[in-house]
Amino acid sequence: MKNQTIFELAKRFLSPGSGEDEKQAFESLLEEIERRGEEPEVAYLEQAKAGVFAKVTSIRKRKKKLRQILISSRQYAASVLVIGLVFLAIHFFTRPQLHEPEWIVKTTEIGMRSTITLNDGTMVRLNENSKLEFPEFFDSSERVVKLYGEAYFDVTSDRVKPFKVISNQTEVTVLGTIFNVNTFQATEVTVASGSVKVADTLSKDNVLLTPGQQAVLQESEIVVSQVNPDFYIGWHTRKLQFDSLPAEEVFHVLERAYGVTIALDKSSKKVNCLITGRYEGERIETIMKGLTHILDFTYETDVSTKTITLTIKQCKN
Repeated sequence: MKNQTIFELAKRFLSPGSGEDEKQAFESLLEEIERRGEEPEVAYLEQAKAGVFAKVTSIRKRKKKLRQILISSRQYAASVLVIGLVFLAIHFFTRPQLHEPEWIVKTTEIGMRSTITLNDGTMVRLNENSKLEFPEFFDSSERVVKLYGEAYFDVTSDRVKPFKVISNQTEVTVLGTIFNVNTFQATEVTVASGSVKVADTLSKDNVLLTPGQQAVLQESEIVVSQVNPDFYIGWHTRKLQFDSLPAEEVFHVLERAYGVTIALDKSSKKVNCLITGRYEGERIETIMKGLTHILDFTYETDVSTKTITLTIKQCKN
C-alpha cells in the first residue's frame, strides 16, 4: 500500500464530516495490520496518552469554554493515536519482507554429472548417483549444504561466514578452498588447496587438513594420510598424471575418475609394472589403448555394467 493512500485514509477519518465509508476504509487498514501481527509499541502509545492528558489538564485549568475544549482534546487524543497507527502502517507496508530460504535439491543419476553454482558463487561439481541439498540463499551467519554421494567444491572465500558440508555423521568446515567429499562408503575428504576442518558429529573429534591430505572417517576414528589430490578429484578435472605408479594403483585411480569397475580376469598374471604418463580430458578407451604400450594385456568392456575386464600377460618395460 502506498504512503499517500494511508495518509488520505487517515485524513478522511479525522475529518469532522467523515462518513461511514471513510471510517470503514480506515478500520479495514487497521484490521489488516492486526491480521499480520503488527501492534503499535506500548511505549509510543503511553507517551502519546501522557501528552494528551497533560494537554487536557492544562486546558481544564483555564476554565474557559470547558465543554468545547474537552471535545477538542478528545479529538486531539484520537488524532495522536491514529497518526501513530498511520506511521506503523507505513513502516509495515514499506519494509522488506523477510522469509526463510527454500531448500533446493539437485540429484544425478548413474552416468550423469552436474555443475551447480551456489548463491555465494561457490562452484560444486556433483558426481554421478549423488545428491546435494542447499538453500536458495545463505543467511547471515554461515553457509550450510548437505551432500549424499560425491562432490568437488570450489568455495568462495568468506572469513566471516564459514562454509559447511554436512554428510552422514561428518561435518566439513572451510572458509575458502578446493576439496572433494566422497560418502559412497566411508566418508572421505581430500584437500587440494586451502585448509579444511573435518569433524565427527558423534565423537566430536576433529582434524585440520592442509593441501595433499585426506581424512577418512572409519567408524568413530578419523584417519589422516598424505595423498595426491589429483587422483581423487580426477573424476571432475580429468587431469591425471602417473609417476612410476604401480599398475594396480593406476587402475584404481581410473575407476574413481571415470566411474567404472576394472576387474582382472582369472587368467591374468600378477605383475608389478610401474606406469608413467599424463592424461588430460582423455576418454577411458583412449587411456586403455595407451596403456597397452606399457602392459601386455587385452580387455573387454561391458557398457551395461560399466565394467572393464583385463587379461594381463606381462610388462613390456
